[in-house]
Amino acid sequence: MTAQSPDSAYEQGLAYLKRAEYEAAVSAFTEVIRAIPKAANAYAGRALASRSLGDESGAIRDEQITRELGGVKPPREESWTFLTPPRPQGR
Repeated sequence: MTAQSPDSAYEQGLAYLKRAEYEAAVSAFTEVIRAIPKAANAYAGRALASRSLGDESGAIRDEQITRELGGVKPPREESWTFLTPPRPQGR
């Protein structure tokens, strides 16, 4: 996979999941996580792909990180907004 923006990598990961291309999905979501370590949705996507590949321990680890980061964020108009961690309020 060539280097791409986190947005593009995330969208590609989702497309791979939908086509049951789980190894490619893991790679795409890992690329997002490298760029944005607090991207909860990327961890959740990687957990789904990992579990589909039989990597239960990897899936559990990524699910735990997803929870620690506040869970999956609903999509908004631009996917980048839900990949970026939320900012603390009141500051």
